[in-house]
Amino acid sequence: MNVKKKYFRALAGLGAGAVLLSAAVFANYDSANGYTNCKTALLGLLDCDNMSIDHTTEISLDGERAMAYYGSLKIHGGGNPSFRAEQTYEDGDASRVDIEQMQDGKNIYTYTDEKGEKHSHYYSTDTAAKSVVAQMNESGNNLGNKVVSFAETIGDALIGDLKNNFVLVSEENGMSTYSVSLTREQMPSYVNSGISVLASLVTANADESAIDEAELSPSEKAALSIFGSSEPYVRDAQLTMTVDGELHPTSIICKINFVGYDRDGGEHTLSLSSDLELYDFGSTEIEPISEEELLKMENMEKYYID
Repeated sequence: MNVKKKYFRALAGLGAGAVLLSAAVFANYDSANGYTNCKTALLGLLDCDNMSIDHTTEISLDGERAMAYYGSLKIHGGGNPSFRAEQTYEDGDASRVDIEQMQDGKNIYTYTDEKGEKHSHYYSTDTAAKSVVAQMNESGNNLGNKVVSFAETIGDALIGDLKNNFVLVSEENGMSTYSVSLTREQMPSYVNSGISVLASLVTANADESAIDEAELSPSEKAALSIFGSSEPYVRDAQLTMTVDGELHPTSIICKINFVGYDRDGGEHTLSLSSDLELYDFGSTEIEPISEEELLKMENMEKYYID
């Protein structure tokens, strides 16, 4: 595997895993009904087929932004269109914009690449947007419900005494906001152990001398700074979540700081922040792409139609 890509994928995996793990930890705290409310809200997302989400995720190295990923997601199960996602990726000066939509039996995909060139394609599909649980259940044996039950059980088993770190921040107009902050010393041992294993897998047998750092993107440099040597760890983490009166999560904010070392032993801090706003549960509608726009896609220089 290309070493640059190996580090980049590790960074992406580290960030995604940390967010999911923090959310799992957070969902199982118990204070002022926090356990019941937050866990129900998070698990409910897996079984929801009508909602809108705006999200922003940024990764910075030593205070300077290296990568950003932001956009929106709309799901309208049973509707037409039934799905729309707009995403923007920024890695230093390079950027890419992706749009995907399901309508009229088609999966429509357009994107503007790093060079500013527009591409599009669409293909026929019988698939309409469904909840995560519903998609898993299609494989048979009630798989989706079993996965949710397993995740809940594992979360309960791993939390232990961390419930005491949970704080009910506010209750206003039917909205309850909860927050938890953890330092390295308070972090469950399996968190940093897992990150250590990931770092070892990434650096094992990698010919680091073949890396030309001048050719690395900002996100790849950030990954190399964290996984270059020694043992990376989570310095601190904070998660804040707001739940409405119907137990829908309306806001999830996660901030995590990692400390790692480059190949020369220099210490660096990689910060991950993720902000999600969730709304229009049960009332999300998606505007169709017009026939005129579809025709423009067909007339683009680069397109694919199946």
